[in-house]
Amino acid sequence: MKTLFTGNMVGSWRFVRSTQPRYNGRTLYHFTGAGLCYWEFDDCGRRAMEAVPYKFENGELAFGHENGFYPAREAVQEDDGSVRLTNAKGDVQWWMVRLSAPEPYSMAFVNSEADGDHQDGRVAA
Repeated sequence: MKTLFTGNMVGSWRFVRSTQPRYNGRTLYHFTGAGLCYWEFDDCGRRAMEAVPYKFENGELAFGHENGFYPAREAVQEDDGSVRLTNAKGDVQWWMVRLSAPEPYSMAFVNSEADGDHQDGRVAA
């Protein structure tokens, strides 16, 4: 039986593993209390970041696009403490863990213990 993650999504998260063969373990999501997700990733040898709106309700996460939101996907709480997401097609899964401090290579960090909008100054909004 799966258990949906129903905690607070606000904070910085690192994707620790994936079923995608080429995944390098360095993708970060920074969820703000203002409903923006900063997606940080490696792009041709350098770090890059994109911002998209997000909604998190009843254990389901939806990312936005210019005309609304993509269908929500379940955020499943795993026994090891990670949260599992699956892509829309259902053929790729990622496991993420909340960060308590920035990674050495990260461009941003969102503090999960603040009121939902505190950042360490490295998120350019």
